Amino acid sequence: MRMFLAAGAASLMIMASASLAFAGEAPAPTSQTCQQHQTNNTVAGAAVGAVVGGVVGNNVAASGHHGAGTALGAVVGGVTGGVIGHNVSNCDAAHDTPEVIDTGKQDEPPPPAPAPTNYPPK
Repeated sequence: MRMFLAAGAASLMIMASASLAFAGEAPAPTSQTCQQHQTNNTVAGAAVGAVVGGVVGNNVAASGHHGAGTALGAVVGGVTGGVIGHNVSNCDAAHDTPEVIDTGKQDEPPPPAPAPTNYPPK
């Protein structure tokens, strides 16, 4: 029974990490840089990994050591989930610019050029 629960929790972790890859592709309501997007994925991956790792650690731990198994599983799962979430976004820090988000509205025309201030001498 314990191995069945551990296998179920492991498959849940795999599905959760796969969903992070697709969650990162949805357009955000505001402009985000790639680095901000990568940080959000890292935090989300660590959170999901810690929960799933804690469940797996509790189920795999020997009798009387469930607390330690939960703690160790949460730490290992959190680190693993954070690494997976971080690697979902491939950012180049030298060219980090805000993502372009299509709002469906037309672009506004540029402002008119200012009037010249250097008139020819009389």
